[in-house]
Formats: sequence, C-alpha cells, structure tokens
Amino acid sequence: MKPRTWILIAIAVVAAGFGAWGMLRGPIVHVVRVERTSLVQTVVVSGRVAAPAHVSIGSVAIGRVVEVKAREGDRVVAGELLIRLEEKEAMASVQQANASLAKADARVDQVLRVTGRVASEDLRQAKSALELADRRFVRISGLAASGSSTVDDLDQARSQRDQAQARQAAAESQAWGSASLSGTESRAARAEKEIARANLAAAEARLEQTRILAPANGILLARNVEVGDVVQPGSVLMAMATEGIPYLVVQPDEKNLYLLREGQEAIASSDAFPGLTFPAKVSRILPAVDRLRGTIEVRLTLNDPPAYLRPDMTVSVEMMAEKREATITLPEVAVRESGGRQPWVLVAREGRVQRRDVRLGMRGEDRFEVVEGLAQNEDVVVSDGVRLRPGQRVTVVRE
Repeated sequence: MKPRTWILIAIAVVAAGFGAWGMLRGPIVHVVRVERTSLVQTVVVSGRVAAPAHVSIGSVAIGRVVEVKAREGDRVVAGELLIRLEEKEAMASVQQANASLAKADARVDQVLRVTGRVASEDLRQAKSALELADRRFVRISGLAASGSSTVDDLDQARSQRDQAQARQAAAESQAWGSASLSGTESRAARAEKEIARANLAAAEARLEQTRILAPANGILLARNVEVGDVVQPGSVLMAMATEGIPYLVVQPDEKNLYLLREGQEAIASSDAFPGLTFPAKVSRILPAVDRLRGTIEVRLTLNDPPAYLRPDMTVSVEMMAEKREATITLPEVAVRESGGRQPWVLVAREGRVQRRDVRLGMRGEDRFEVVEGLAQNEDVVVSDGVRLRPGQRVTVVRE
C-alpha cells in the first residue's frame, strides 16, 4: 500500500478512538456549586418624581391680559404678582362704591343729628303745652268747686290737658323711637350704609381679581398665557409645583402587593442620571387597585433628595421586599421549569447527571432560594441548551 493510504488509515483510527473516548466520558457540562448566601427579594418598577403639590393657576374673572410677570422655570414666592388684567372698569366700580358709602354715611349722620334735633324740639314744645294745660285744668277745677266756673269750662280744660298728654307721648315716640339708635328711620339709614359698605367690598374684590398672584412658594412649570389674551374663568393660565421635599410615585403590578409594606427601604435612580442612586422609603400604599392596568400606587418619601430631581422626572425604584441570611441558593440558569408546578435541577454526581425535584422559596435578582431538594456543595448543571438524560455520563466543568 502507498504511504498516503497508511496515513489516512492512521488518521481514521485516531479519530475513531477519540470518538469512542468522548462517548465514554460524555458531553461537557458546566455546573455551579450549591452554596449558602444572603438573598434579597426585590420589586423593581419605574415611576416618577412628584412635587409636594401641583397647582393650576387661573382667573376667576373675564379680562384682557396686560402684563405677564413670570415664565417657565422661574421660582416664585407666595403673593408675587404673576399676571395682571385690565383694571379700568374695576377701579371705576370701586370709586362709585366709595361715593355710595359716603352718601349713606351722611344719611346716618343726618338722621342721628338733624332729625334728632327736630324731634327733641317737638318734644320740648309738647312738654311746655302739657304743663300749660295741666295748670289751666287745676285752675278751672278749683273755680268749678267754688261755683265760679261752669262744667263746660272744666270739660274743655280736661280735654285740652288730654290732648297735650297725647302730643307729648307722640313727641317722645318720635324722639326716642324714630330718631334714636334703635329707631326705624335710623335702622333704615344704617342698613343703607351697610349695603354701601358691602358693595364697596365686592368692588374691591373684583379689582383684586385683576391681579393674579402666586398661591405659594414654588417653581413655575407651564405658562399658557400672553399679553393681549382674553382669559375666561376656569382656564388654566399657569401651572406650578409648590416648594418642599418631593416624593416618588410608582405603580407595581398588583401580584407584588404581598411583598410590599410601609416602611420598606428602597434604592432609586433617575433615568437622566442612571449612575447615581439615592435612598427612599415606602410611606404609603394606596388601598385601591387600578382595574384597567392591574397596578397599585405606592408612594415613597425622600429624606435627602438629590438636587437634580425635577417634578415628573422618570425614576427606577428597587424596593427591598425580603432578605434571607445564609440560605441555599442557585442561579436562575440552573433551575428548570422554575415557573411550573414542579421545578427541578440536574445534579452532577460521580460523572453522571441525576434529576432532582426542588422546592423554591423567595427569588432574588438572578437567584432562587432552594428550600428542599439540595444540599450544600452539590454540583448543579447550568442549562445551556444541551439535551441530557438522567443517568447520562458527563464531563463536569465548574463555573
């Protein structure tokens, strides 16, 4: 035979030998050692930064804008002028109301002074007339008793005295009733004055409505008005976030509700600054579930919020739900059918693989807690797509 033929035969024999040896030792599999580690179960969800309060600023009156004093991003303080409306008509109403109040005040003064003096003079005259009628009645009574006067004269004197008494009573009523502080005419004058004062207050309130002020300290988020616009009641002209410590709002899936509780620690980061994290704490879990999205709102407080946070900024939040110390764990890639009824693993022992049913506990970021089915330091095959049969011989390579 030619030398080349002998070479080909030798190569074939060697290849067959290597194939037989590979079949005897089995496929190469990667395994991980079962170990006890700390495991933290977390709930990771996206959310947003919320200001202490969002305020919509509008007008309660119809008017034309003559001045806008602030724009987006400006920091404002409570009571600062933001928008000014045309105020000529409102100022005219205030002037008219002031004049009406002055007129009503003069009317009250007239009732208390002029009318009061007239009533007092009428009362004085009535008292004088009564005194004269009384003296004449006494004199006629004496004459009638001595026979020097007739009965008709006595009756006439008595009638004049009675008339004088009635006139004095009427004068007293006028003086101490109509013209006094509790009199009808005085009460009417005072009521007119109060109406005038109320009209003035209403006119001043309408004038104040032409000046739209900042309701609190904060930062302006939006401006929807320009000079010359005619604004209507109820329309949102500006939006602002009030000053204070912001908080986070997230909406995890309702299936994670059993993992959440108030007081849980969390780590957050903003999408704008992904390399920076800051602590947070679950402060409130709202009672209602959003039936359309199947989520529940959770709010987290920030004791020391970073300066770069902005209202409505998107954040990622990792809430620490549960922690186990020194528990048996496995990477997710080593557990098969982890979401099924019966999870299992392949254990490599003495060069062969064995199927082992396991019971899983809590789940961390990329590991499972194994409650039953494994012991520490056992080797578990990592799932890498190679189809293996229980009892099959394998060659173990540890990760």
